[in-house]
Amino acid sequence: RSFNLTGIVENAGQIDGLQIVRYTPGQFYNSHPDYFDKIKGDDFDFNPYSGGSNRFATVFMYLNDVEEGGCTVFPKVDIANPTEPPQYALDMFNKESREHYLTKECHKKMALPPQKGTAALFYSITPDGKID
Repeated sequence: RSFNLTGIVENAGQIDGLQIVRYTPGQFYNSHPDYFDKIKGDDFDFNPYSGGSNRFATVFMYLNDVEEGGCTVFPKVDIANPTEPPQYALDMFNKESREHYLTKECHKKMALPPQKGTAALFYSITPDGKID
């Protein structure tokens, strides 16, 4: 279905395994890119258009609704009206921790809240093969 959604011809060599995650309050997935940085040298093909093995796109499917939180945050996309996180969310973490910092940053960036039955598709590589 993901290949149909992206319009890419299905190729078993280009499929990542299915991952299912469940978070409890205070848990999160650290901010990370969904691609591999190109290393120096030409001994490896990172371009998915030529059969390389870099992630072209990611599809998140949300399996349930949550009362609060659980957003997928896009850290490179600023929003027009950033908000402050609720104090109790900040109080969950030590002020000097990465978690505290990320909680504050999440409210300054584009965030997609989970909604049961919806999906999010985002590309990591542009149509010309450049990392986005």
